[in-house]
Amino acid sequence: MGNVRLLFWGVLLGLLSALYTRLPHYIPALSGRLPFLPTEHRDLLTSPSGKLWAETLHRYQASVPVSPNHEHSKQADWEAELERQLRFGSKEGGRELEKEYKRQLREVERRAEHAGAENLVREVLPVYFVEHGEEVDEGVLAAVGAEINSLQPQTIILLAPHDTSASRLLVSTASTISSAYSPVLSFTGSPRVASQLIRAFAHTPPLGVPAAGSTLPTLSPRSARVLSAMHLDPEVELVQVLLPVMLEKEARWGAEKWWDAGRAIHDYLHEKEKDLQQVVGAGKYKREYKNIVVIALGSAAPKNPSPSFRALLSSALAHHTSHARELSLHSLYSSSSGSKPRKAVRGEAVGLYTAVAAAGEGEGEMLGRGEVWRLGHLPIR
Repeated sequence: MGNVRLLFWGVLLGLLSALYTRLPHYIPALSGRLPFLPTEHRDLLTSPSGKLWAETLHRYQASVPVSPNHEHSKQADWEAELERQLRFGSKEGGRELEKEYKRQLREVERRAEHAGAENLVREVLPVYFVEHGEEVDEGVLAAVGAEINSLQPQTIILLAPHDTSASRLLVSTASTISSAYSPVLSFTGSPRVASQLIRAFAHTPPLGVPAAGSTLPTLSPRSARVLSAMHLDPEVELVQVLLPVMLEKEARWGAEKWWDAGRAIHDYLHEKEKDLQQVVGAGKYKREYKNIVVIALGSAAPKNPSPSFRALLSSALAHHTSHARELSLHSLYSSSSGSKPRKAVRGEAVGLYTAVAAAGEGEGEMLGRGEVWRLGHLPIR
């Protein structure tokens, strides 16, 4: 029954559609009322005379020039662009750009402040601890040297153990530092940084760290071998700090003294100086970190290391804060030697102690098979 109804309605609609276009011929009054029917104008356009008039009208409209002030003309677009460039190039435009820059700077500082201090972009460069033994892979040293060169530091502070009978740090103040033995190296010194380091050591609380300037412009054979394998940029300045390893074991410095020496370097790298500050507001200053990389030489492994020493060292140096690293490192060396904690630090490890304290915050990362440790993150640039 349903199919019959559908068939009936289909036939009816077909007949109506066939008769729809012919209804105006039978009933003229409906010609203007029925929709979807061709009007007289449309019939006119389809006629030969209508086509002729339409083509003439299009040619006339195309020949009329567009007004220069018309919003869609090329001249109007050029004038708008020229006006915008003149506005930004004028004094008022310069003030607008300066205001926009300050507004963006305030927005960045506001977001960084709300994000928390741990999310701030730190521009301080990392501290490297490098094994100076002869068995160190030179390929790893070359890769680390390439990483340091990519940071483009202005100065490198080299911390090197030095057998001596004088209980003080020796900071090279010479204008040139070179090696007396093969391989032959030569770096430009930085008396300015050297004098600032000596002052930083002297003002380290609670009693300061003994330090003196030295005009000795010579690198030790171990230091020269490491720096030669790293292929550092010859234009970089070098300041050598000799870490005293006393010949008498009883006179050697303890861990606390080396922590103080490292903290003095850390405070110097993060020191606020008026001539290095940028004014960012009324009474506010933005700190700029010094463009200096610290390289400490030494040996982390004790004389008789346990099989698990390397894993324990990695765990100790991977701490985020320097205080946790210092405690873990001191406990590691005390237990690895099989004795109670001693006051004096082994001579080969003084560079590691100083580097850990100088790095401050930031996890330690092992490079290679443990020949090099990077303490602190690489800056985002």
